[in-house]
Amino acid sequence: RIESIKNCTGKFRKPNKRFTEIYSMFDPKKKGIDTNGPVYIDLLALTALRNSLVHYSPQFIDHVIWPQNLEQVLHRTKIQVINSDWVANFMRISVADWSHSVSQNAIQEFCRISGRTDPFNSAEYPHPFFRE
Repeated sequence: RIESIKNCTGKFRKPNKRFTEIYSMFDPKKKGIDTNGPVYIDLLALTALRNSLVHYSPQFIDHVIWPQNLEQVLHRTKIQVINSDWVANFMRISVADWSHSVSQNAIQEFCRISGRTDPFNSAEYPHPFFRE
C-alpha cells in the first residue's frame, strides 16, 4: 500500500485518496483525517496549487484568465489579492507563508492522529528548523 501511495498508482492517483489513506493507515482508531476539516481542505488546496504551478502550460492569454482550480485555492486561503495577474498573485511571500503553515498543520495533524511526537513542539527535535 505504501508503495502504491508513494508512486501515486491505482486509486492513489488522486491526492484526496492518498491523504485519507495515509492518515487512516497510521491512525490506531482507523478514523483518519477529518475530510471536512480545515487541515484537509487546505492540504488539498496546497496540492492543487503545487500541481497547477508545476504542470503550468502557458497560452497566449493565460496570464489574464485565472485557472479555475487556482481561483478556488485562493478563495480557501486568507491570501490578499493584489491588482495583477494570477501568476504575480501566487508568487508572493504570503503564499509561501501559507504553504508553510498548511504543511506544518498537516504534519501536526498526522502526529496527533497517529500518536507520534510533534516535531514542531518537542524537545526531542532541537534543530532550529522546527522552531518558530
